[in-house]
Amino acid sequence: MSAARVLALSAARVLALLALLPASASAAVELDRAAPRVGSTIAAAPDRVVLDFSEAPEGASGEVRDAAGARVDVGGLTITKDSPRATLMVRPLGPGDYSVRWWAKSDDGDETQGRFFFRVVR
Repeated sequence: MSAARVLALSAARVLALLALLPASASAAVELDRAAPRVGSTIAAAPDRVVLDFSEAPEGASGEVRDAAGARVDVGGLTITKDSPRATLMVRPLGPGDYSVRWWAKSDDGDETQGRFFFRVVR
């Protein structure tokens, strides 16, 4: 058997073994969905913003701001232990545009952040 063929078979075996290894259990925490929905226009002002992440974050923070840049969240981000859900309570919101910024850290140390907007019309 030629050296090239032996090398090719060895490489194929290594790739086959790598395919059997489990994928990493952790990845960057991403925002799966939010309420109010990302980019939505809603008639009734919410009393909270709910963030559902792709996995339970090791740590996270967030804020909600009005169009003038003033913070309207109250008490900071609350994370339910071992849950991918986080909540930001907000003061009574009037009509207008609002931005939500969030930061999250996975258990393997990956940090991600994001921002989205929603509009209240009444």
